[in-house]
Amino acid sequence: MIDFSKIRWIIEREEDEDGVVVWASVPKVDRYWSRDDGYYLGPETCKRQTRYWRFDEWIKTHKEVQMPVLSLVDGRLISFTNGRHRFAWFRDHGLKAMPVITDRGYGAALRRAVGR
Repeated sequence: MIDFSKIRWIIEREEDEDGVVVWASVPKVDRYWSRDDGYYLGPETCKRQTRYWRFDEWIKTHKEVQMPVLSLVDGRLISFTNGRHRFAWFRDHGLKAMPVITDRGYGAALRRAVGR
């Protein structure tokens, strides 16, 4: 069992350092993301994803986790730039809220849509 309170959320990619961090409701993000037919990873789909299972092994020995990078597209769906397998893993393991990064200028809209 992972103690979510021990996770240290980080921004690791230089290109994300100018983004805005939003504390997002995992269930709300998942509802928006499920509208993205081509890239959505539902719980059943994840069972067949190697990246998902690699993260499952990795998280057992690591506490620093890179925040997912996402966008709210046309106010109707979530699109991930980075971290959809990580997000799906945390969703499937019961995390209710987590920090995510979005482009500067989109933070307010994302916060209204999926903020906790």
